[in-house]
Amino acid sequence: MRRVAYYVARLVERHNMNVNTAVIYSGRIESAPELLEKGSLCYRVNNVFLKSMDGDAEYYRIKTLLDQGAELEEADILKLILLPLMKSQQPEAEMTIKAAQLAKSANSKLTDFVIGSIIAITDNFYQKNIRRNYWRC
Repeated sequence: MRRVAYYVARLVERHNMNVNTAVIYSGRIESAPELLEKGSLCYRVNNVFLKSMDGDAEYYRIKTLLDQGAELEEADILKLILLPLMKSQQPEAEMTIKAAQLAKSANSKLTDFVIGSIIAITDNFYQKNIRRNYWRC
């Protein structure tokens, strides 16, 4: 939180803007601090725990939409990107590949963006050779 508080302080200094921070945690994380207090400095974040989201249900919902030829809305695209981090019966690596496959099947101008985002948010979890396979889905 100290590092993020520093980034936010720099944004405020540079742009004189209000900043609200949301920290997104994968399905493995159940709790985290939301307040950093250092003397007169108080920095609060909004924690979002993906453990409360059913990744399997979201996967099938998005897959059904795509199978029916529907275009994904922004909220669906965001959920598709976050799918590997949600609670699931599938291992994270498998759900990551499934999410990338769904993104490819969407055949959208955003496909590369979605797959790139999936790789970015799962980067800490997987080895380089596994990440290369996402692009080939």
